[in-house]
Amino acid sequence: MTRTALSASAVLVLAAGALPAQVRGPTDLFDRDPIYEQTGTLRGKGEIPFFADVSFLQGRADSSQAVLGIALSNQTFQFVKEDDGYRAAYEVELRIRGDRGSFRNTWREEVRVRSFDETIVDRETVVFQSEFGLLPGTYDLDLEVRDRQSGQTGKVETALEVPAMGAPASGYALTEPVLLRYFTPAGDGGREHVLFPSHYYSTSPQEVPFFVEIYPGAEARVRPAKLVATVAPEREGVAAAPLSTTPIDVPSPEGGGSTTRIYGNVPGQGMEAGVYRLTVSLQDASGATLAESFTRLSLSAVTQWVEKNWEEAVEMVSYEANEDEREDLEKAPAGSRIDAWNDFWSVRDPVPATPANEAFETYFQRIATANASFGSKLRPGWKSDRGRVYVAFGPPNDVIRRPVNSGSFPLEVWTYDVPGFQIAFEDRIGFGNYQMANPGTFANELAALERRRRRAIEERRAQREGRISGGEGQKEGRGGEGATGSDPGDSSGAAADTTGATADSTRN
Repeated sequence: MTRTALSASAVLVLAAGALPAQVRGPTDLFDRDPIYEQTGTLRGKGEIPFFADVSFLQGRADSSQAVLGIALSNQTFQFVKEDDGYRAAYEVELRIRGDRGSFRNTWREEVRVRSFDETIVDRETVVFQSEFGLLPGTYDLDLEVRDRQSGQTGKVETALEVPAMGAPASGYALTEPVLLRYFTPAGDGGREHVLFPSHYYSTSPQEVPFFVEIYPGAEARVRPAKLVATVAPEREGVAAAPLSTTPIDVPSPEGGGSTTRIYGNVPGQGMEAGVYRLTVSLQDASGATLAESFTRLSLSAVTQWVEKNWEEAVEMVSYEANEDEREDLEKAPAGSRIDAWNDFWSVRDPVPATPANEAFETYFQRIATANASFGSKLRPGWKSDRGRVYVAFGPPNDVIRRPVNSGSFPLEVWTYDVPGFQIAFEDRIGFGNYQMANPGTFANELAALERRRRRAIEERRAQREGRISGGEGQKEGRGGEGATGSDPGDSSGAAADTTGATADSTRN
């Protein structure tokens, strides 16, 4: 017998422009690597997949302040049951080497969630963030995330170019916009924020949150009056006409040479599949540009595909929708289908405050993995018996494979530790066409899952309508859409730095 594990690391995105002719379904769009190259997002590969991003601010003396963000999913960690929920532990190891110095640190963190369903969420439910100082120059970066329970790891290696962040003597400098999942008021009148390392939206966002820092030169005389933020599609490396524009007033700095941090939101309505630029322009009272910078972000193509392939899209959510919901989707008129689709998924979003809908992404990742792992000439993988179980319950905790012996069929046994059941599959006719040997167990567990799902959806609908507060899916502590991190000791700056006002003068 052999043991193995199944995992998913696919995601949805398409470069700007029309859908390619060869796209047969949303799972054919699950390839983000080309997009990552354009947006500059790092992707950790291995048993613990992750997304990472490094931004730069002005540091102390001649150094630059690196801002590291890492997005991870609950599903990749091994959780242990505790009295008040479930706990996972991980560590982040960072090694940077270059001609102008080196940096190395290990951070140890925990993830805590209340329910089992939260442990199997597949998308960006944990954000680690920290800051440290580096001198400008070229470095080699090695980043590793390790699950402290299972010992599994994910890694990425890349060259890192650290820019000098100073402003010209008589002018101004801007950092690139730092994308955020969200920012909120802090108790001291400032802001707290969580980074958005993947730069990727599964659906068109209502707003694109960010912060940027402004650095004045020692002899700067012209006073900046406003910061203008725009979102525009990028085609062949060139930004097209902006879809939205947001002006933000810039207050007078508190003293000569002080840094001003600006938080803002740019409307995201009207965005379609593709790569976009978030551009910030610092302007004086006459509208003249004093400094400008931009960063890239991307938007999934799935909505376009759904609109053009409605019947197939509704069929694909059959493992998630109950009978009433599927009937509503099937009867939705052409002009209201996308609204019905978005409403169906919005009540399943475990953390509505964040840009990504983790339930939506988890579901279609599972379909993509099922197609890649269990597909055949007879049917796509998500319609096979193994695919049905995988899409409904996610990757099993353990898989035992028994090759064919005389007088028996090849066998697979999938084990789900929580809530505690096994599904057996037999290849009765050969050719890898495994069929469930105990469909009754699957039916019973699916019914139990449906009951839990109905309760959660009812609570979320009530919460959205303002009838109750709290409810399923609101994660507590650091187990969810929150920031984790710890002080790297001698590095300049603190981990998970959340200080700064909407227009805040800091680090004089």
